[in-house]
Amino acid sequence: MDAGKRAVSLIMGMYISNTVNYATYHDWDNIVQQLLAIAGGGALGAVLRFGMSSTIYRILGREFPYGTLAVNVLGSLLMGFLFVVLVERMAISAEWRAA
Repeated sequence: MDAGKRAVSLIMGMYISNTVNYATYHDWDNIVQQLLAIAGGGALGAVLRFGMSSTIYRILGREFPYGTLAVNVLGSLLMGFLFVVLVERMAISAEWRAA
């Protein structure tokens, strides 16, 4: 097993014997694409969360966690909207749905 497949199998919590035909049991390209989509979505979300929270704290102050409240409320609304639009109304690939 090459190092990339071994790393992916460890990340995914799988132990696969060296005698298994990997292409038969796992679509490694699909797994890697899903991991990259999740990592990209997480990185973008973290940066947007930080920027929005910092802006709200700068405007309203830090006496009450308005930044955290606003980020959580708007994030929940956005995730609900995206779920309805992307999963229920559009046919998109599993990689994009995973992000």
